Amino acid sequence: MALDEATISVLLDWRTVQERERSAAGPEVWVDSGRVFTREDGARLRPQWISTRFEDLIKKYGLVQDKHSVEGWAIDRIARHHRISVRTVQVATGGEPLPPIRFHDLRHGAATLALLGNVNMKVISETLGHARHSFTADTYTSVLPEVSRAAAEAVAAVVPRRSRQSMPDAANVISLADRRNRRGQHAG
Repeated sequence: MALDEATISVLLDWRTVQERERSAAGPEVWVDSGRVFTREDGARLRPQWISTRFEDLIKKYGLVQDKHSVEGWAIDRIARHHRISVRTVQVATGGEPLPPIRFHDLRHGAATLALLGNVNMKVISETLGHARHSFTADTYTSVLPEVSRAAAEAVAAVVPRRSRQSMPDAANVISLADRRNRRGQHAG
């Protein structure tokens, strides 16, 4: 799977953290699972744990926002209460409410963002592991207003047009009504 430079940088930083954890745990404790994201001892994460953790983080984000905006708690009090950093609380209280989504829904979002970024549907389909790109288009993408506008502009760019300078003067333009009148005059 191809990754952008920013993601590669984050993953390299994570590898450094993981190497420190491995050294601290020692060879008798560390499980070399070969995974990028693991438990503290290197063992693989259970897939259900990832979904549950995602849901917990979404709920905690909402609780932090409510504590601040509804109950009037100070940011440092919220940080102590939830055992999170002040910076994390600042981000949560300064952001919009999160939509109710599942971890799996991130695939839909990724496919839609790739479409918005003009990534070829075949590439999106292969990235998601689908056999047919039509399935990906039908199931995992939403047409965003930006994509619709871009499509309209792309179609308009294909249609040949005369420039305004090459258009006839308004005096030389004959309206449909004038044409009908002239035809009526000639017919009788």
